Amino acid sequence: MKWTSHPLVDVGIATLCAMASRERPEDLTAEDLDVITEELAEVYFGPILVSYLSCVFTMNSYCNPTMGVEKQALYKKRILKAYQRIPDLKGFRCVFSGEPAVEIVHRGQIPMLTGKDTLNFFPAGTGGIPIAGTYLTAIQALPMGCKRVEGRMLVAHSDVPELTLSLAKLYVQDNRRLIALAKAGKIAKDIGPDDGLAREIATGEKYPDSKSPGSLIAWDLMTVVGEARSVPGTVNCYWLSNSGQGASLDLFYMPSNLVRFLALAGYADYREAWNRAVAQAWRSASKESAPQDGAPKRKKTSKPSVPGGPGRSRNDLLDDLIRIYRDGRLSRDDARSFVRRHLLQYRRGDAGRPRLEQAEWRDWKLTQLFLKEVLGMTQERIDRIRGFADRLADHIASANDKKLFRGVVYSSRAYELRNALIRAQHSEARDHNTLLFGLADYLDVFESEDMVRLGDWSLTRDLISIRLVENLHGRRFFEKNADLLEESSEAQVS
Repeated sequence: MKWTSHPLVDVGIATLCAMASRERPEDLTAEDLDVITEELAEVYFGPILVSYLSCVFTMNSYCNPTMGVEKQALYKKRILKAYQRIPDLKGFRCVFSGEPAVEIVHRGQIPMLTGKDTLNFFPAGTGGIPIAGTYLTAIQALPMGCKRVEGRMLVAHSDVPELTLSLAKLYVQDNRRLIALAKAGKIAKDIGPDDGLAREIATGEKYPDSKSPGSLIAWDLMTVVGEARSVPGTVNCYWLSNSGQGASLDLFYMPSNLVRFLALAGYADYREAWNRAVAQAWRSASKESAPQDGAPKRKKTSKPSVPGGPGRSRNDLLDDLIRIYRDGRLSRDDARSFVRRHLLQYRRGDAGRPRLEQAEWRDWKLTQLFLKEVLGMTQERIDRIRGFADRLADHIASANDKKLFRGVVYSSRAYELRNALIRAQHSEARDHNTLLFGLADYLDVFESEDMVRLGDWSLTRDLISIRLVENLHGRRFFEKNADLLEESSEAQVS
């Protein structure tokens, strides 16, 4: 067996490796597959995984209650243990490996294909695609190396095989834990993290469900790259349902620079600020309340249950981070929104007034890491912005120029920011016969091309604000000027 670069096949292969404790597909043996397929057969042909498998393979022999024992045994031999079969389809070769094929498969064996008798651009005009035995077995293992998230399967695939394998190992551990709970009769509506659902929410008697795919995959990438189990690479996630009630597919693109940012954010220089920011962004987990036995039915309500966390709730910071590349390319608007919401953190206070959160944990080094790794900004441009902000901080601290602080941090239009800078420039020239900045300094900071080849005054303003607040906080400036962290009701943040 070998890697194919096809996400469904390769994640299936990684699952086999994870279940057999192998590091390479070439190391898998027939004996490994014998043990794995027996483990899969035990749960696939039972009630535990019905809700999960029905969104992966549709109602085939795994989860079709009308199938008898004999038909299940035949399906197990023909599909699950396909690696044992001798190729007997003359003229057909596997589309993934080029090896002789043993079966023509359709959506019942591989997600996101059409039906068995539907002709739709398949090789040789067949109603499916030809596949070799070992690769058919690998795809059958796919659900064990993926995560059930909000009723669908989340498939995580990287161009770096080691990263694909690391994620598959994590999900194999999760699924084995959940299967063990189910066998012990512990999957019920009110089960919580103390009972074994550390990364899931109970969904009645069904197989437990994880929540928020974007937050979950971002957290899991932080885990595996932070443990140095693999090197950063591009990761594409396929959140899919093959259900007969309605197939669906959503994609999450995480380029290698974004994955590298998640790895570097765990380093000592950034860890404290990053961990605090992520921890503050978890939403509370909740579940629907159920009536007691014998009580009349009442309208379902949502109430807090376990604390928020990966698989249990959404993390606004991680979701917003992944959204920056949601279409496979950098979104300038989403990048600007991330900086404002999670690095600068504007919040609406009483009476709708914009305000800045207290700045004890704000860290320019973390912002700098984000600019370099996620947005691709050069170190030279970052240094210019930081130097400009530091000069403004020197002036504000020495002259107690609250008006300049408000004009920079709370400006909602470009001309408001320019007017505030011009007034401060005049004041510095008049009172001290010096200049805060020159024309070249202003152009280098506000008008030069950035990572998306366009100047963005509001993004630059936010970056200056982050450094400005950090600098002044270090001078203990806000101890006597706490009012600056809350602007008047007339101020609007763009």
